[in-house]
Amino acid sequence: MSDGRTLASLLAELPGARLASGSPDTIVTAVEHDSRRVGRGSLFVAVPGFNLDGHRFLAEVAAAGVTAALVQSDRREQWEALAGQLALVEVADTRVAMAAAASWFHGHPGRELVVIGITGTDGKTTTSHLLTSVL
Repeated sequence: MSDGRTLASLLAELPGARLASGSPDTIVTAVEHDSRRVGRGSLFVAVPGFNLDGHRFLAEVAAAGVTAALVQSDRREQWEALAGQLALVEVADTRVAMAAAASWFHGHPGRELVVIGITGTDGKTTTSHLLTSVL
């Protein structure tokens, strides 16, 4: 998305989210969780992993021009010092918030999908092919 979205609109989408620093008018032009793929205008989502914690890369992504970061409340000691360098959105769980942030950024594409479930023991493949041809 080239025109971007404001952090204020993201905050409205994430229950319990708090703007820990920065302006709600900050424009986000991409959402990334991989510190190697961020760029100017990106929202970096710091996700704790099994081997590495995304919060360890906050200083690096700030230097790369990231506009904002989505950070976890329980990792405050890892991001508090960066409050003056970029906008920080604090949430309880960044892994859960990342899905909502991606949907928000891309205009909620799932809201336009039609889902049809086909269950049973026999005939699912045939039924799905018939439905595909009809629809």
